[in-house]
Amino acid sequence: MHKYIYLLIMITVFFSCSPKKEKNNKTLTIDLKEAQEGKLSDIFSSIDYKLLDTGDNEFLAMPGKLRIEDSLIFLRDSRLSNILIYNLDGSLNSVIKARLNPGPGEFLQSEDFQIGDNRIKVRDYPQNKSFIYDFEGTLLDESRDEEELYYYFYETKDWKLAYMGYSNGPDSKLFLRKDRLNNELLFQYSFPNEFENFNVGSKDGFMQDYSEPLFYFSIPYSYEIVRFDENGVLDQIIELDIKNGGMTKEERNLWAKERNLRQMIKERKLVEHTDSFFPMQNHFFIHLRQSTPMSAINHFIVYSKDFELMYQGYDLENDLDGMRLDGVPWSYTENSIILMINSNQFYNAYLERFAGKSVKQVKGNVHDFFQKNMDRLKEEQYVMVSLNLKFSH
Repeated sequence: MHKYIYLLIMITVFFSCSPKKEKNNKTLTIDLKEAQEGKLSDIFSSIDYKLLDTGDNEFLAMPGKLRIEDSLIFLRDSRLSNILIYNLDGSLNSVIKARLNPGPGEFLQSEDFQIGDNRIKVRDYPQNKSFIYDFEGTLLDESRDEEELYYYFYETKDWKLAYMGYSNGPDSKLFLRKDRLNNELLFQYSFPNEFENFNVGSKDGFMQDYSEPLFYFSIPYSYEIVRFDENGVLDQIIELDIKNGGMTKEERNLWAKERNLRQMIKERKLVEHTDSFFPMQNHFFIHLRQSTPMSAINHFIVYSKDFELMYQGYDLENDLDGMRLDGVPWSYTENSIILMINSNQFYNAYLERFAGKSVKQVKGNVHDFFQKNMDRLKEEQYVMVSLNLKFSH
């Protein structure tokens, strides 16, 4: 009976949604040879610096998913699995800690989180549990997902959307939509079976569009981004057709299985995957890392919401304040791209660039930031750098 119901659901979805998806699917052709070596001022108007200071008793090992909501900064430590909550001035508000031997109300591994209604929901994949806390770290609720195994999620009061990875879904389906009223399951988006033994982490998880009730997810080991509508139903696939540096699906599959092929990727100057795809207020921002034998080339690409190419450049020189910014785009807000840079690295880069030179310290600029945070920058902290997009309309 269960198989019959599942088949009926899939047939209904196929005939009702397939034409719509074919019509909405989009291919963006990006020729890396057409990119121009540019400057930050080509697309950004200003830079803001903020020290995320964990204090002397806490530690951030490796930044993971970052979100700014409810006047707070939420950051998952991808190595320790802790959730760190900062105030907007960068001071630490609270830490929700993972436990190596978790007891009742404790999580082992924070795979993902979501903010809403003055609380944070944390997904623990190994225990197949979800935990809800207030922003001070007090446990409010704990539940077990008995049937579904998934990594990343986004949910509303009516439905939950989940990314199951390459091995948990039926028929190579990567996404699950669960109706919270009748528990009906809808499996969406197939991916090649060759990846079924790989469960790859996502830096961003589900990304909410700032201008519409739409949700995006960048598929690991691919140039594909999928979009879900306001009801959590797949309605568009965006594929990047990368010229002069792209890999075929067969090459990416081989690379996924044979990591010793990294040198080949460098020698051929290839892009392994979509590093970032951010749905901002009025634009899509794309970042690609092109491997080379020496160092990676960073490509910055901006499209309008109508998929009109607005900018394509690489290795942008910081002509706004001269600071060397080695971080890659990590997260986004309505009109800003966020970089995360280790504070020791930032400290040394500043001295290398400005030591012995005459600089003007103005409130809010990089020199003011350095002088005010000089001692703490020497510690193991992180600097959050916000690049504010110039054309915000």
